[in-house]
Order: sequence, then structure tokens, then C-alpha cells
Amino acid sequence: MVVADIDAAAADAVAEEIGSQALAVPVDVADIASCGNMAQRALDPFGQIDGLINNAAIFATIPISRAGFQDISKTNGIV
Repeated sequence: MVVADIDAAAADAVAEEIGSQALAVPVDVADIASCGNMAQRALDPFGQIDGLINNAAIFATIPISRAGFQDISKTNGIV
């Protein structure tokens, strides 16, 4: 599992909490080279990317569902 975040320290903390199967990778999703680096850093140890959860730019100041991502459907207005 790759934990990617613009905040490298936060990514490190989450990866450490998950355990040895997690890899922390700093990434800026506004920078295509940074995204490419993240993908390569995921492919190198794991060989493939099975899924991607992108929650960049979600702010508490806008109305959003507080449900878990697995419970959000397209009918909730989130694509």
C-alpha cells in the first residue's frame, strides 16, 4: 500500500501506523512529474496499481458527505 500526500511527514506517520506493508510517498497532484514519480514508486515494489483513491482538495468548508468512500455512490452527486 502506498500512502501519498503533499505532506511527507503526514504520509510517513500514516504508513508507520499501517505497518511494514505501507510505503510513504510525497506527491503534489498538481505536478504531473510528481504524480509520475508516485506511480513509479508504487510500481517498483508492488508491480502494479490496483486502485487509487484521490481525495485531494476536499475542504470542510464545502458541503460533502462524511460517509466512508466505499459508501459514496454516484447518486450522491460524487462521480
